[in-house]
Amino acid sequence: MATTWEMIAVCIEDAVRAEDLVRELAFRRELRLDPMKALSAFEIRSKPAR
Repeated sequence: MATTWEMIAVCIEDAVRAEDLVRELAFRRELRLDPMKALSAFEIRSKPAR
């Protein structure tokens, strides 16, 4: 039988996973609506090394 703390840990892990899924869905929606805005966070900038 699980202890209270083990149950709390499982619940927290589930909550984190749920938040990740919601963020992923929001990103996919944004990508579909405005791809350039959604991908601007991943812009790769090339600068010469000094």
